[in-house]
Amino acid sequence: MVLHCVTNCLPVRLYVAFPAGISATEYKQRVDEARSKGVGVLEVSPGKCSVVHEAQLLSLMGARSEDRSQFPPRFRSVLSTAESTFRNGDPAKGCSLVYDEIEGLARRLAKRIRTKVLAPE
Repeated sequence: MVLHCVTNCLPVRLYVAFPAGISATEYKQRVDEARSKGVGVLEVSPGKCSVVHEAQLLSLMGARSEDRSQFPPRFRSVLSTAESTFRNGDPAKGCSLVYDEIEGLARRLAKRIRTKVLAPE
């Protein structure tokens, strides 16, 4: 199901439910596997259901992560925040954060160019 949704860019939030009381090792293994695939986790006990981990839109799981170490250190935090925002359900805002950085960089560059071109020698 996960693979089908990812490859067909279907905006589905998928959850898997686990019974309360499974061993800690098994619990961690299941939660880690679900999280790595963008699947949410519910813990179910008699009369109670709680969300352990929210699901991501599976259509966003196909987006690859960039190696932030290849970017200047001052941009890494913004890129990390943008990717997190993008993957956690607000792709438009995640892209907007990157576009804002690009715009700011372009404005600073234009200002420096203008200062050098118009500066008397």
